[in-house]
Amino acid sequence: MIPRTSRFFSTTLLCAAFALPLVLSGTAMAGKPSLRRAIKDMGYKDVISCKFISSGKITQVSFRLWYTRAIECKRRGGVPGKPRIKKITDGYVEYAISGRRYIFAKFIHWTTKYVGLPAPKPSLVVALVKANKMKFLGRRFNLQHTVGDLHGVRIDPKPQWSWSSPNHLSVRVAGRYYWKKGNSAREVQHVEHTKLAHLKRASMRAPWTFDKFTKTSKSADRRVLSVKSYSPAQYKAMKTIQEAAEDNAAASHMAALPKVTIPAFRSADEMIRYTFRMLRTATPKQLEAYLRQVYSSWYFAAGSTLILHNEAEKKMRMTIAAASHFKEQYCSAPVRRDNVSFWNKDKSTWIRIVAIPGAYTWVDGRKVPGTYKLSALQIGILKGDKLARMRSYRRPLCPKPLSAAQRSAKVAKAGRRGYWHIGDRISCAFKHRRRYYSGKVLNISGTRLFIKYDDGDTEWTTAAYCR
Repeated sequence: MIPRTSRFFSTTLLCAAFALPLVLSGTAMAGKPSLRRAIKDMGYKDVISCKFISSGKITQVSFRLWYTRAIECKRRGGVPGKPRIKKITDGYVEYAISGRRYIFAKFIHWTTKYVGLPAPKPSLVVALVKANKMKFLGRRFNLQHTVGDLHGVRIDPKPQWSWSSPNHLSVRVAGRYYWKKGNSAREVQHVEHTKLAHLKRASMRAPWTFDKFTKTSKSADRRVLSVKSYSPAQYKAMKTIQEAAEDNAAASHMAALPKVTIPAFRSADEMIRYTFRMLRTATPKQLEAYLRQVYSSWYFAAGSTLILHNEAEKKMRMTIAAASHFKEQYCSAPVRRDNVSFWNKDKSTWIRIVAIPGAYTWVDGRKVPGTYKLSALQIGILKGDKLARMRSYRRPLCPKPLSAAQRSAKVAKAGRRGYWHIGDRISCAFKHRRRYYSGKVLNISGTRLFIKYDDGDTEWTTAAYCR
């Protein structure tokens, strides 16, 4: 138990400890630093005038008293040949209090702004904002909800021109756009947004260029002017500014590619053979232009006929890369593996080309398919030891091209619906039996066909036993 006298002395000392800063602060305030002394302590040699912008404040940190006071100074701009340009520097001076003395500690700098500089023309600022409209709208999320184009761009009535250096300024600019809320009501807001546009230049005589946009500190700088609801079809048909920009970029990219004339494909086989020739003969740019025009709708992003989705873009790049080795590994007149694929030179891999009919149209009361489109394209390319093996053959791996007489030879099919030619795939009744076997027409003599079957057997037969 503490004696009564000890408790009395402890209470007295505690009260004295709390009262000491108040006594010292009252004593210290009596001799606080003057404006002239603060200017001298700051150490600037180009000061024109200064003023205190707050009253002094005493704080206690770790049993020590500190005196701080905010100050603003007007200084010479330091720009050669431009005496009217000035700098406004603000911050606060900090002193340590020791008895009745104020010991200068430091000057804490806040900002330095330049005044006396001519502002750029409003038309220039507006043009720079419009040229960088995607950055004005901000994040990708905003671009996916903004409809139409940025419009109504202007300098705010309270522009607040601010120069952080002679070659860097910021100004408040406002722009309007339509915003899809994405709710079940299918509402579109008309919004006006105010931001700070930052401009920069390389030197005093250089032209102004865009630097960046930053948000203002006021939440009221984004105002909803009106709200309108739309039908589901209208709402879905509205393209966002990001979609429109991607379409424009894709159209520009297509315009830069070489022009490739593509015939109207009336059969899958016609398109398969044409694609095979393009892979052998086209340049990478020509092949890209061809593929972008013949791809089916699966390859494109939803609602677009120009923009490939990511997986399709990847497949196209792989196809173009494989085409650089295609001519070496595939014959000009390849051997068919099946209806949609061809063997390479040594029959160790193959290429698969699948074509599907385009959108149907009505002609003279009949439903006619549109030009065929490319549905799938898979190219087998040899590398490393497998490629070395193919190159090791001394004999030619590709079949000899047919002569003019062989190309013109033909036999009418059963039922007189078309003709058989040398090289066609065919199914025939071997030895006139009931079962049909797949093979290939190797020769034609009059009305007879020489067939080599897939299992290696050969025979002469007639069209009546083939299909």
